[in-house]
Amino acid sequence: MKNTQTGGRRRMAGFIALCLAMFVVALDSTVTNIALPDIMNAFRSNLNDASWISTIYVLGLGVLIITSAKIADQFGRKKLMLIGFALFGLSSALCGLSQSLLFLIAMRAVQSIGGAIILPLVLPMGLALFGKAKMRSISSVIGVTTAIAAAGGPALGGLIIQFSSWRVIFYLNVPLIVIALILTATCIDESYDETASRSIDFAGMLLLSAALFLLTFALLKGQDYGWHSALIVSMFVGSAVMLTLFLLVESRSRAPMMELGLFKERAFTASNVCYMLGGFAVVCPTLILNYFLQNILNDTALNAALITMWVSATVILFMPLGNLLAAKLGSAKGINVLGLLLLGAGSLLLSGITVHTSRATMIFDMVVCGFGLGFCCQSIITAVKFLPVEKSGMASGIINALRQIGTCIGIAVLVSLLNTNVTTAKTSMKAAAIADIRRSGIAKPVQSVGIADITAIFDNKDKTKQNALQNKLTNDIKHAMASLSAVPKPSNGTLGTFYDAANTLRDGTAQAADGQQALHTGIDSLSSGLSGLQDGSHSLSAGLGSLQTGGNSLSAGLGSLQTGSSSLSAGLGTLDQGLSQTLSGAQTLDAASSQGVPALSSGIGQINNGAQQLLSQFSSGGTGDPTLYDGVTGVSNGSASLSSNLNNYVSAVDNTYYLMITSNPEATQLLQTYQNQLAQAEAAYSAATGDAKTAYGQQAQALTGLVTLYTVGTDPTVTNEAQFAAKLVALAQQSQTDQNVVASGDQITTGTGQLSGAAQKVAAQFQDGGTFKSGMQQIANGTAQLNQNAEKLTALQQGLDRLTNGLLQLKTGSSQLLSGSQALQNGIASAASGSRALQSGLASANAGGSQLQQGLDSAASGSVQLRSGSSQLVDASAKIQDGTAQLAKGVGLAGQANAVQTVLNKVNQYKDDQTADAFDRVFLIAAIILFATCFIGLFTDREEHPVSQEKPRAD
Repeated sequence: MKNTQTGGRRRMAGFIALCLAMFVVALDSTVTNIALPDIMNAFRSNLNDASWISTIYVLGLGVLIITSAKIADQFGRKKLMLIGFALFGLSSALCGLSQSLLFLIAMRAVQSIGGAIILPLVLPMGLALFGKAKMRSISSVIGVTTAIAAAGGPALGGLIIQFSSWRVIFYLNVPLIVIALILTATCIDESYDETASRSIDFAGMLLLSAALFLLTFALLKGQDYGWHSALIVSMFVGSAVMLTLFLLVESRSRAPMMELGLFKERAFTASNVCYMLGGFAVVCPTLILNYFLQNILNDTALNAALITMWVSATVILFMPLGNLLAAKLGSAKGINVLGLLLLGAGSLLLSGITVHTSRATMIFDMVVCGFGLGFCCQSIITAVKFLPVEKSGMASGIINALRQIGTCIGIAVLVSLLNTNVTTAKTSMKAAAIADIRRSGIAKPVQSVGIADITAIFDNKDKTKQNALQNKLTNDIKHAMASLSAVPKPSNGTLGTFYDAANTLRDGTAQAADGQQALHTGIDSLSSGLSGLQDGSHSLSAGLGSLQTGGNSLSAGLGSLQTGSSSLSAGLGTLDQGLSQTLSGAQTLDAASSQGVPALSSGIGQINNGAQQLLSQFSSGGTGDPTLYDGVTGVSNGSASLSSNLNNYVSAVDNTYYLMITSNPEATQLLQTYQNQLAQAEAAYSAATGDAKTAYGQQAQALTGLVTLYTVGTDPTVTNEAQFAAKLVALAQQSQTDQNVVASGDQITTGTGQLSGAAQKVAAQFQDGGTFKSGMQQIANGTAQLNQNAEKLTALQQGLDRLTNGLLQLKTGSSQLLSGSQALQNGIASAASGSRALQSGLASANAGGSQLQQGLDSAASGSVQLRSGSSQLVDASAKIQDGTAQLAKGVGLAGQANAVQTVLNKVNQYKDDQTADAFDRVFLIAAIILFATCFIGLFTDREEHPVSQEKPRAD
């Protein structure tokens, strides 16, 4: 019982690994599409280049699925699956680390190789785990897993982009792939197609890969390059040629890559076509509707994904239901037919979609499509139902490849049809919009602007410029209306009545404004006379005020000049005293410097000679006249030689002791003898006193050294002289009493080494660049410079002589200036007295002028008030006139705005209807194709028991 449970758990763990692998591959088919805008921004690329991120993945899957399935059947599915895991996981990590768009596309190509290996092997490896009896359950779980990945991919991608980086989308694969790889390696056994030959059909492999590559590339890129371009046409022709050659080669090969005999099984062939139609149909809800939501309704990618995900979410429920119904009915052909019919019904429902369709209605349409796709997926089971279990790998590869081709055909046909419909709709919409503008009551200049901008909007093919063109239309119409000089009468009845009334009011206010202007002219004349008289009075008053102000300023200036003259006299007296003192000091300094300068110059020269002699001690003096440098260098060399020789001596002693002990065959007996003698000496030491105790102590110390030497020398772990010396040193360091000759030698060599190092450091100070020598060199340089500058002391003495003579002359001039300043002070006092008398007379004249000015100001104030009132009446009349004119123009512009808005509303309504109709016709064509081909589901199954033909293994 325990073994059965263990085996069941192992199989379940292996199946979980397969489902994880299927989940990751399916997730990567949808999750990256939503990240394309962010990737474009990261690498500053355009949409055509970035689209290769998705194209190369689909291309790789479509081309390599069948080849991978065949190689796995031949050489082991588990081996190839592990290789696929490694390629997919490693390339996913490198995609996340990409620093250029080209590298990212290259890693997506490698990722598609891993996906092409994983995708066709999940079903046959699941059948190998549980047997063909569990085929429906296995297919159901794998289908649900794929649907969950497809449903959650866009939403998950949107969330990751919103809260993190597009790189996380690729990093997410790595831990899941690692888990799947570990479980597969430990829980799944190897499986093969036992009937398959081990010979590789290279010709068939290359021809089929080339055919699928050319076909898939042409279908994916036909719209970009043009369906009639030489490249696309040659690819379709090349694909047909390669496929024909492949069929010829396979029909004659003894070990063909693809067993064409599989297609003789009607259920297998019909199931492949049915599953391919499902791949074709899924383009409607997942691509065409998604384009409608994002580009027509301007939904975000995340909001669009939350609607389209209902297709895959419904598959999660209805694929298991389809399995149950097929098992109950005994045949899945009715389920497959119903699936295609429901896919057609979902597409038919989508053909009625408009810009006003509610989100709930769209979700219902998605549920119907998902219902049909879930039932249609029964064709995966019926494709392998009547084939031997060992052929399930090749069958899975074929059906998955055809599913990819079906999706590519759907993209090619439906997107091309949509582009044609949209182009036709744009032409029709442009013609209708221009006709509506010309029939409207819009002014001709505004009509011209509107027609030009609407033509640019409909001719534009770049969606990123659409909003800018819409804004340009609005702004251009506003500017054109604002610049109208004459606005026509509105066609609207109410606005037309307002327009006539406003013009009548404008004419009346113009006549009133003319009369008020004549009255204002007379008031201006009166005001001008009073203003002239007032100006004269103001000028007189201002002149008297200025003259009085000037008198005041003159009086104040003379007072300030008098005060300044007194201060000048006092300052000149102080200056004269200061010059006297300065002259005295300069004469004293001149006499002292005549005696001190020669003595100072001589002392500086002696300092410089001493510094140079001291500096010479830092260089070698040779054998005849040794210097301080020679002594320090000799000590350094001697200490280094002592350290080296002592090291050699200690090493020789250590080696002698070691060889003496190890070469003596009686060393062990000697050790025992020394130990016994040491014990006797220690006992005698304890009992003795005085000189005897000292003698026994010295004997015990010598025996302790011998015991230590022989103990270490006879130790079997000590194999050479270095270990012998190291162990003795270690014992001495551990015990303060247990010292030995080897440890003492080590301490001596350590001390001499430290002495040598210290001597070398001291010698370095006397070398060039040493701190001590550099400092002495700086002192010597400083004294030499000081000695050179001593010659300038003589020039200083001469300067002091000239300064003394100059101060003497300045003292003489200062005395003369003091006398002149006193005379100036007396003259300024006389002028100040006359200025005060003039100021008194000007004050009386200024008082009379002020009284005259007050009278004239009163008369002028009345005139100004009268003129101000008249001006206000004139301004009011002008404003009323302008207001009525603007009112008339405003009513006219309101009529123009109403006409423009009416036309724009018609254009937008027609645009919405025509655009939705372009999409609806695509959905309708898809529905017709699905309804017309649903009968194929009748051939996907039969009620007789499945056959299991065993074929002998080819060599």
